[in-house]
Amino acid sequence: MTTFKDVYESAEREHAVEPVPAGTYELEVVAARNVEAKSYIQPTFKIVAGPLAGRKVLAGVLSYTENARSIFFQKLEGFGLGKDFFALGPSADDVAAALVGRVVTVDLDDENRLPVRGVRVASAPAAVRRP
Repeated sequence: MTTFKDVYESAEREHAVEPVPAGTYELEVVAARNVEAKSYIQPTFKIVAGPLAGRKVLAGVLSYTENARSIFFQKLEGFGLGKDFFALGPSADDVAAALVGRVVTVDLDDENRLPVRGVRVASAPAAVRRP
């Protein structure tokens, strides 16, 4: 018989977001939100393969401040969102929505940050969400 203790512990594990050891991971973007007041997008990832599969990870933010814009676009290129996508004039909310469902291979450092050129798209939703 399942008890609420079991349900609570399962939900707690499912929603936990914890750092992982440095290494190469296959990550799926399971959520992304635009934090307009601070000019960044916060993706939440889930590890899709390996011994830590199913674990959720935060791997930094995608800052679109004036000083970080070139890095922002380089990182998003790794997610498969390049010139053609941005030519459509998406908003930051559109970019966040387009990230969800994408799977990338990423080399995370000890602080679990997304590297500038270390994000490689593994798969993307069948239809790119367009503004």
